[in-house]
Amino acid sequence: MPSDPNTFSARLSEPGYLNPVPSYAVRRSPRRLAKHNAEVADMLLYLVRLCWPLLAADDEVEDAIDEFVVAIDTPSNRNRLIGLPDNCERWVMIAGNFFEYMTGEECKAAAVAN
Repeated sequence: MPSDPNTFSARLSEPGYLNPVPSYAVRRSPRRLAKHNAEVADMLLYLVRLCWPLLAADDEVEDAIDEFVVAIDTPSNRNRLIGLPDNCERWVMIAGNFFEYMTGEECKAAAVAN
């Protein structure tokens, strides 16, 4: 479950710093895995609040985030995510899939003007 938003680390507000895929060493340590999963849940909740504030207000969002964090660590999902070029691309895939799961709608990336 995501932690208290008031304690969310500023470092974690940048998806490029947090690899959502736990390393082998992290997966072998229950304490390290729990800490990693909490950070991943926090990041996903942060992204949902940032991109889809109405979705963040859904009563089931935290349970769905918990399910997604567990799903990230399955071998097929790990392999798919590791194959992406960087952490930001991994978060784009996770957030998009989460949006689709919660809404049933396809998530289309918005164009950003410079």
